[in-house]
Amino acid sequence: MIRPAALLTLVAAWLAPLSGCGPSRARMLEGEIAQAVQTSPGHVDFATLYPAAWDRVCILTPGITRDQVKRLLGFGYSAGPYLVARTDVAGLVFVRGGDVVAAVRYPRADGDFTAAGRSYCLPRARAVFRGETAPDAGDRRLLLPAQPPAGGARP
Repeated sequence: MIRPAALLTLVAAWLAPLSGCGPSRARMLEGEIAQAVQTSPGHVDFATLYPAAWDRVCILTPGITRDQVKRLLGFGYSAGPYLVARTDVAGLVFVRGGDVVAAVRYPRADGDFTAAGRSYCLPRARAVFRGETAPDAGDRRLLLPAQPPAGGARP
């Protein structure tokens, strides 16, 4: 017979990846994005790819500061700069209201969401990216918003 404490531990371990975006869920989401980038020749639609409740996705470029993250998101998110502390990754931050519901450190070599050259946010309805091959970097995929961010990007 399983003790109640052991059963609770098993249930918690099973549910943890499904709730929020802890490290294991972030890795799963990163893998799902990578698969979509590789298999979708024309576009990647984040609303379809990540059906959880979120209002907008923000793309953080390497070197963004804590103040710039706060201006972009509209609230403080201290982990933002750490997502992109290296130049070979982009930060993909899924936001609902004033909360981060998921954050992924995405390798730019697998698909470069920072090709626009600046950090920006897109509402869920417009979180669709078109893929292009980088003319100067072999077969690296550039992922640009299918529709440019409204009002330009904020730092």
